[in-house]
Amino acid sequence: TKKKSSDGEIGGDKDWMARVVDGLEVDIEEPDMYIPTMGFITYVVLCGLVRGLKDNFNSDVLSSIITFALVCLVIETVVVKAALFTAGAVNTPTVDLMSLLG
Repeated sequence: TKKKSSDGEIGGDKDWMARVVDGLEVDIEEPDMYIPTMGFITYVVLCGLVRGLKDNFNSDVLSSIITFALVCLVIETVVVKAALFTAGAVNTPTVDLMSLLG
């Protein structure tokens, strides 16, 4: 017979395919913030590089690029959240929307 381990032990028999949140089955692979954050940082650095190549770079450029990108992300998130709210998806997590839109 095979000995079953508890959930906290290494090698325990668990269902790694899905989990249940609010009565719905959710995949383990949920969006995280790593890839959108790296894309955001890459966007800021490349915009600064392009400004530097055009001899138009100063110390305020990076802060204005970051502010512009964050404002765009917040506006996109609010618009999508409102659209999903009117469509009936009231419990959509805002952080998940931000990571998908990022």
